[in-house]
Amino acid sequence: MPRALFGEIKRTVVQDGERHKTGIRVWEVDHSAARGMRASLYGQRFPNETGDDAPYCYNVQIGFDEFNKGLARLVAYYRTRRQPKTARVSIISQAVTRTATTDLNGKTIIGPYFDESDASYGHGCNYYKIVQGSNVQQEGQSFVRVEMSFERTGFNAREIQRIMLLQGRVNDSDLPNFGDFPKGTLKLEKSPLTQQWEESGLWYLDLVFGVSPILPEPWNDWTKKQLHSKAARQYPVLDASGAIIANSFRTVEYERPRRLKVTAGDSDHYSYDNYDATIHPTRLFREADFTDIDRIIIWD
Repeated sequence: MPRALFGEIKRTVVQDGERHKTGIRVWEVDHSAARGMRASLYGQRFPNETGDDAPYCYNVQIGFDEFNKGLARLVAYYRTRRQPKTARVSIISQAVTRTATTDLNGKTIIGPYFDESDASYGHGCNYYKIVQGSNVQQEGQSFVRVEMSFERTGFNAREIQRIMLLQGRVNDSDLPNFGDFPKGTLKLEKSPLTQQWEESGLWYLDLVFGVSPILPEPWNDWTKKQLHSKAARQYPVLDASGAIIANSFRTVEYERPRRLKVTAGDSDHYSYDNYDATIHPTRLFREADFTDIDRIIIWD
């Protein structure tokens, strides 16, 4: 390893898990030695650390001093290598913003007003709008991240191909050994596979699952639809003072739940008071067997 001109100025290692450590080392060196020093650090074990949890260098960054052209700062990052047949599972939650058009009871809060108990709504000119506060909601979306590794020589490559085919699919059965997630509530979002630097016999596999927003209900119960109809009505145009302009109209398009035919006596007609309130479930995600994922590691 090239000799550091000014030497190592920082060395820190942290035990951040039962079997996991991270470390950092910083040097100030002559800029001509920086690149050679960086290449020699990759894959090296942190000094004086032993055992399976000893951290190894996986990333080295070089920063050059714009005021001292001959000086460079080298920062090396260390972490414990993943052990085959072990995994780290983490839960990630984030806020998802959406604009609500109905409240929690299914009542309209913005848009045309259709209430069969109120005869006035049939004129088609009533609608709700927000006059105080906001109808923007924040809902939680959670993800489960599973970080694992396996030895290439002891793993069938076709199993990786099968995992790739699970992308965007949901589990077709309960997972009692994996968070006890019910059927259909985990969707595989990402499954990157990486061969780590200086670890030629070891592959890293990260699996990221999206958790159903309506847990414990499945992903395929989340999206629902209702049959609507579009219509157009004409309304008088007002001048700047609010007075109606004679013989001047504007056309407004709106949509509402589809009206149903009503039989009254010997005639049939469509009533504003009778509309299709049926909500239909919509299946968007195919189900798949997640057994291959369970077989990669030993779940405790």
